[in-house]
Amino acid sequence: MGNANITGNTDLASLTGLEQLTSVGQDLSISDNDELLSLAGLEHLSTVGRDLSITENAILPRGTELGELSSVGRDVSVVDTPRLPQCEADELAASVATVGGSVTMTPNGDTDPALCQD
Repeated sequence: MGNANITGNTDLASLTGLEQLTSVGQDLSISDNDELLSLAGLEHLSTVGRDLSITENAILPRGTELGELSSVGRDVSVVDTPRLPQCEADELAASVATVGGSVTMTPNGDTDPALCQD
């Protein structure tokens, strides 16, 4: 798959149905989805060829569903997602073994690190 843009879906609550997706050849953009509650469906995504961008998802509370993501060819950006605790965004970035470019993780939600402790 070349680019995957999941953008501007006012009623989209989940990404269920994308469970077989393991790779995006170029850019993956998940942005401006007002009702997105989860990235579930992307659990098996392991590589993004160029940029990964998760921005302006008003109520997205977690990013841990990207646990198998190991490589992003260029930039990773998780910004302007107010319900996602900053520590979750930081953990998502830290879990990607290879990032070929820059990592941008601010501003997101609450900065209290206790929100990410089990």
